[in-house]
Amino acid sequence: MTAQEFSDWELDQPERHEFFRGEVFRVFGLGGARREHVRVTMNIARSLDNHLAGTPCQAFMADMKVHVEATGDMFYPDILVTYDPRDLCASLEMQHPKLIIEALALSLKITHRIEQLGKVVNDVVGRCIFSLLLHVA
Repeated sequence: MTAQEFSDWELDQPERHEFFRGEVFRVFGLGGARREHVRVTMNIARSLDNHLAGTPCQAFMADMKVHVEATGDMFYPDILVTYDPRDLCASLEMQHPKLIIEALALSLKITHRIEQLGKVVNDVVGRCIFSLLLHVA
């Protein structure tokens, strides 16, 4: 499956998926996110949004997809910030984030997620000012 095929396919799916090195992964299990995770990411996003008011920068939360053009990978970070005009005109995928934040509860279940994010962030980091992986207890 190509990145374009994935994007087209995902539009018709009832749940979100990520695309990593040609493989499709469902984003969440049926249980959703923990309260602590939601509170942390919401507070960070709200603070960023307030801080960025009046600037060309915009903050987005978990439902905005990042498309890494160099690899075709696509993922949903917890928070991203962009001020790139190409992103600000896009409706479904951002390709030029300047900040990526992912809040993770460290466990054996997310080892694969950390490995994925590390590789994806490395691909984006040349264009990204800062990326941050947070541990949420």
